[in-house]
Amino acid sequence: MASHPPALFATNKTKHLEVAYLFDIQQNKGEPLKSYLIRFNNATVRVNDLDKKNFVKAFQKGLRVGQFNDSLALRKPLTMEEIRARAKKHIEVEEDQVDQLETERQASTHDTRSASQGGHRGENKYSPKLKDYPLTLTPLREKRAQILRDIYHTHLLKNLKEAKGRNMGANLEEWCEFHSAYDHSTEDYYTL
Repeated sequence: MASHPPALFATNKTKHLEVAYLFDIQQNKGEPLKSYLIRFNNATVRVNDLDKKNFVKAFQKGLRVGQFNDSLALRKPLTMEEIRARAKKHIEVEEDQVDQLETERQASTHDTRSASQGGHRGENKYSPKLKDYPLTLTPLREKRAQILRDIYHTHLLKNLKEAKGRNMGANLEEWCEFHSAYDHSTEDYYTL
């Protein structure tokens, strides 16, 4: 054993990867484009392949659905250098969004601290936001009156539910189930 040079042992040899390995590299959920690009580039260094088109195909296959993936689909890149150049802009946008979310998070924690320490305690002068309501979807097969009832609490409707059995106009033949009034039909609501 002493007569063999150390390069002959398997532990001392650098492991070269096959191109097929690149197709197994996937962008993880929530992983920024920058870290995926770094991981992919580190793997391409260990692959011995003269055909760089496979690198581009493997990168696109592992990329998650998003704006950058869409832009690559519209204008197909020919080289990894082109992908890196185009990714640079998207990485900057992602980092700006992360910075903006962080500042908003810090501002909201600052606001909650000041409110808990005896800050301004007044009613919210704005109407409730849509995110405050649970997400329940009304099937489109429902009657329009039911759909109107389901979205009434979001304050998206301009007409208030004020008629309740009264006559809203001269046309006594059309009945609106939602308003419980005459003058117009429930089917007249077409902009929901």
